[in-house]
Amino acid sequence: MSSVFPDLFDESHWDESTGVTDPDSTQNQICIALDIIARQNKHRPGRPLFLFINISAIHQPNCFYVKNKTNDNKETHAAALRYVDSQLAPLFQALTQRGNPFCIICSDHGTTYGEDGYTGHRLCHEKVCDVPFAAFTLAHKTDTA
Repeated sequence: MSSVFPDLFDESHWDESTGVTDPDSTQNQICIALDIIARQNKHRPGRPLFLFINISAIHQPNCFYVKNKTNDNKETHAAALRYVDSQLAPLFQALTQRGNPFCIICSDHGTTYGEDGYTGHRLCHEKVCDVPFAAFTLAHKTDTA
């Protein structure tokens, strides 16, 4: 998938700063997205934009989101989710300046944290197959000043 999917887009961005081992990965990914949106607004205003971001912070390892933790668990996973949520506002703001964006947020898989003795996601288990999903439209923001 990683060798085919990126070729479906005009641009593809990845480096270690956007990967699973960088605690600031979501912030780094959002910065790239904001640059893409700004360039799109400047050079192709009004043109539809399809933006795909594979948020890596949720993936293992995520223990570094809780001080002094060295193993991933539900607590560190929840902390990773809080970190991701804390980074989304600038992205949503930039997208709403373009109109009413339709957003899909989902995972590629769930993760086990001890359920039935399993830890991880490379297995066929109900928790791995349970994929979170949300779809929504953000309201366009207009300047009132």
